[in-house]
Amino acid sequence: MKNLLPFLILFSTLGTSCQPLKEDQKEVSVEESPRIIIKHSGLFKNYTDEKLRIADFLENYFNLMYDSTLEVRNSNWDSKILSYRQDFFLKGSFEKEFFHHNPPKILGIRKLKSNSYEVKLEIEQDGFTFKIMNLLVAFDGLDRPYFIDQLGENLVEFEQGETGNLHFLYSKKTTKNDSLEQKMADFNQKTANLFLIPPKHPSIIVLKDLKDYSEVLGYDYMTFLTYDGQTGGIAMPNENILFSANNSPYYPHELVHLYTADHDAHQWFDEGLATYLGGSVEYSLEYHLEKVANAMDSLNFTILPNQEKLDDDTNTKYTLGGLFCKLAMEEYGGREALMKLLNSGKSEKNFHQALKAVFGIEQEEQADFIQKKLLPYRNKK
Repeated sequence: MKNLLPFLILFSTLGTSCQPLKEDQKEVSVEESPRIIIKHSGLFKNYTDEKLRIADFLENYFNLMYDSTLEVRNSNWDSKILSYRQDFFLKGSFEKEFFHHNPPKILGIRKLKSNSYEVKLEIEQDGFTFKIMNLLVAFDGLDRPYFIDQLGENLVEFEQGETGNLHFLYSKKTTKNDSLEQKMADFNQKTANLFLIPPKHPSIIVLKDLKDYSEVLGYDYMTFLTYDGQTGGIAMPNENILFSANNSPYYPHELVHLYTADHDAHQWFDEGLATYLGGSVEYSLEYHLEKVANAMDSLNFTILPNQEKLDDDTNTKYTLGGLFCKLAMEEYGGREALMKLLNSGKSEKNFHQALKAVFGIEQEEQADFIQKKLLPYRNKK
């Protein structure tokens, strides 16, 4: 189950995939930060005043995403499900500076029968398209433009049900699966027991594949649609939502992130625990450990926490992070040691301090430690 975040982040850090993105409540004046200017297609010379207002609204909002409070941003949205991350899919994890150098491009605006407008927006860099989105904009009773959240609109038509503490929503391309719902509910309880808290009550949005995911969000194109693997998932802890785009209500890896979001974990330990408990890309941690162990002669473990990818399914962040969590839990102190990793901080310095605190190894000893712990997994078939 390939992580969905490459499409959101692309050439940014993959590890922010499942961690909550904290809201910045500080107001920033326009003078302190250059404005993002949106490009327009040649069609604009024939556009009505109303369509031009929509283009201006979109440009202003791109700047609000970075230079305003959550309250101000949310006032520009009508959403049936999102409360904190309504611009998450629009913004992705691109910093404002990216849009200074790579202005978003409005390809066109058309009026719909519902008296709303569809804005086709492209995000690209040097001719390489990251995504093409269809944004819905309407005007309120005071003639002010606002966004309509397509996710919330589309979820109204999903089949819904409850199992345990979980709320499932199925797209029309999927089929309700009671046994896998129960399996997910059991995993949710097991994870809650590990964290010594009551089980969480997330909404799990079940989609057939990445194409189904794109359509629900209103995307025409995302880079992941060119991948061989067409499944994935993403957790949105602030919204208490989990997307499972693998034609199944069972997606344990992402569920773990709803729990780790309450802790101060480095990306490696965050993804590591999710892989240890819930696997990754439909394979167990042991599967990935065998692959890394068999390839370790060609891997460099002296420069951590930089990740190295073996292929589209296996990389060192998920695998070695999982190894650290497994060792902490099973050999180096149990739950107490595991929580030390999860609460050690997100910086690179915190990462090395955590390995020393839990495993007693200095930074220069990490490579030897990893190779030793990987040996039992080598040449397994």
